[in-house]
Amino acid sequence: MTEGATHPATAKPAIGFPKNAWYVAAYPEEINDSPFARTILGEHLVFYRRGDGMPAALQDTCPHRLAPLSRGRIIDDCIECPYHGLRFGSDGKCNFNPHPPGTIPVKMAVRRYAAEERHGLVWVWMGREDRANAANIPDLSYLTDTARWRTVHGYFNLPCGADLMIDNIMDLSHLEFLHKGSLSTGYREDTRATMTTSEEGGNVRVSWVLRNFVTTSHVREVNDVGGRSDSYRDSVWIAPCIVRNELVQVPAGTPRDTGRQRFNTHIVTPETHSSLHDFALRSRNFSLDDAEIDRRLLEGQKPVVVDEDGAMLAIIQQRMGDAPFESFDPVMFHIDVGAVRVRRILDRMVADEADGAS
Repeated sequence: MTEGATHPATAKPAIGFPKNAWYVAAYPEEINDSPFARTILGEHLVFYRRGDGMPAALQDTCPHRLAPLSRGRIIDDCIECPYHGLRFGSDGKCNFNPHPPGTIPVKMAVRRYAAEERHGLVWVWMGREDRANAANIPDLSYLTDTARWRTVHGYFNLPCGADLMIDNIMDLSHLEFLHKGSLSTGYREDTRATMTTSEEGGNVRVSWVLRNFVTTSHVREVNDVGGRSDSYRDSVWIAPCIVRNELVQVPAGTPRDTGRQRFNTHIVTPETHSSLHDFALRSRNFSLDDAEIDRRLLEGQKPVVVDEDGAMLAIIQQRMGDAPFESFDPVMFHIDVGAVRVRRILDRMVADEADGAS
């Protein structure tokens, strides 16, 4: 791993996520032969594609005068600092100094991050590069399995912590209230759902079953069910910050395995302690060529993710300030079991790194 120059430490709120993990940084089409900036876990990164098509990821701060390299340009697989013209290769080392006599100090380097393109996403390893193993990238192969699935995707930058959004998606009991009229009928039926929680190989699954409920117009249109249906909603957390809602709605009294299946995948990459990148993907195993369903799914994202979930979580984040959620000693119910398990696992992962395991 190439380490850049060290800088004076500044006090900033901790982000409760491990660094030795793969995080989604971008969609492939966002990264090309021009610099692309993105902040992840509070660190400024710059991405670009090398001549061989592979993504490169570097620290987005020149060690000379702290200028953002992402404001520069790509020349022969190197990124040129826009301030004084120093050039850095994809290995992070400075290989050109335009100022006489052109010497390059040993410390003139930026950190390099391991980056991979997999499942229609660009991933970055935020921890020690020598521990990066692409085999550990979570299996989201259904996102690019065009023979069996159709996936549309969106992106949202929201002013709330990734932990709050993960809590939100793991607890679907809020649908009846926060999403009244969009995802819920508002007839207080979702509160009848039964809930079970389990752990699977370090991941957490929360399963909700609601039988014989009044379906919304959105559900009827997308899932081809009648006025009353049975709903199966599973929220699956994949460490450290992926939550997949596995959704099946069938006519009331019909077996679950006969229904159409949808995956709503939220890849909630922390930007800072109080902001996030939400890579929101909607997958279905039916009507693979139906552009109208694509349109409805895409148009339905912003009202739910931004105007309802995002707006509420932003207010909560403002009231929290820089303090962690747990410091408020929140009162918990059985509906919070899944979210609490996720937080405990994340705490263990962060503690292991702090104890020297990183």
